[in-house]
Amino acid sequence: MRKNKTKAIYYIAPVLAIILFALVFSSFDYQQTLERRTSPGENIPTEVVRSPVFHAHADFKVFLDGKEFSFNETHFDVANHYIHFHLRNPDGDKVIHVEGMENITLKTFFDSLNITFNASCFIESESYCNTFEKRIRFFVSGKENFQFDFYEPKNIDRILITYGNESDEEIMLQMNNITDYACIYSNRCPERIPELPVPESELIF
Repeated sequence: MRKNKTKAIYYIAPVLAIILFALVFSSFDYQQTLERRTSPGENIPTEVVRSPVFHAHADFKVFLDGKEFSFNETHFDVANHYIHFHLRNPDGDKVIHVEGMENITLKTFFDSLNITFNASCFIESESYCNTFEKRIRFFVSGKENFQFDFYEPKNIDRILITYGNESDEEIMLQMNNITDYACIYSNRCPERIPELPVPESELIF
């Protein structure tokens, strides 16, 4: 009888070891996934954070040496499925749409446009990098923000990226130049839809 029990233990022990290893590995892998999801600036696993109902919209402008940078080019239209412009909308290059994925950063957005943006530089066809005289500054809804490319756009944000040596008064004028259409595309103020120069049926929310 004791011999049979010994044989049973001999066969069961490896099975239990395999099960225990699988549990520990899956727990570790899940923790790693959560860490990737919550770490700013990293790639976020779409299978974890994808949400078909998630939408956010942020008004947005970039000024370089006092001149507004235009994103009204076809190659900037819906360059990333989760964070992009809809250029067919009125002033579509001035509202960032975040669709179907939370915790997505401006780095992901600018990478899709083949633009470098961080605390030191804004680079597209030309480089605008910090010097003793000029620097990159980043504002969200009127307040200076130091997250730069790590920032995750929120609904109804008004985002300003500016490079140069402008005074506070000049930067305030740039802020005042930012649109406030995110309210419309987020259905916070549907009564304002008639302000837009196209029928509602042609808008992309």
